[in-house]
Amino acid sequence: PWEATANAFNMRIPKVYLAPEDIQDEEIIRRLENYKVIGCYIWAPLTDYSFLARFKDLQDINIKNGDAITDLDFLSELCECRMLFLQNATLENLDVIVDVKKKSTAMFGCLRCIGLDNCAVKDLSVFEREKVQFSEFLVWMPEGSNERSKWSVVPARTRRYFEFKE
Repeated sequence: PWEATANAFNMRIPKVYLAPEDIQDEEIIRRLENYKVIGCYIWAPLTDYSFLARFKDLQDINIKNGDAITDLDFLSELCECRMLFLQNATLENLDVIVDVKKKSTAMFGCLRCIGLDNCAVKDLSVFEREKVQFSEFLVWMPEGSNERSKWSVVPARTRRYFEFKE
């Protein structure tokens, strides 16, 4: 989804594929922890995304059908993560993203690229209080949602707001 080609260079073709029930299998997750997992592309709806917090080297997280996501706590220790694409989440705020950005010492920055597709976010005031910068911040919302001005508080080199027909 990224507009700047340099950001897309970090995306990978998956080498391991898991079914949703595999995420519930502790043995499978434990075996995966023995590897440096840098990308996770989740297209099937899950009920719990907390397992992501166990993979500290993640650089790219892409979650489609994230209807069950109501908070981003799984990001709190993922200071290497550069790109987050999230679809259909309902969130109170994006404070976790700002907190992780502030504490990260990653060479190329943390959570530089954020894409939110049809995500309801109630409170964006963290961007008025905290000084952070994004390379790309992309938002897709249903036509007529009238939220374009709400997202203007997000400081980004590339900030885009798109509307789509449902």
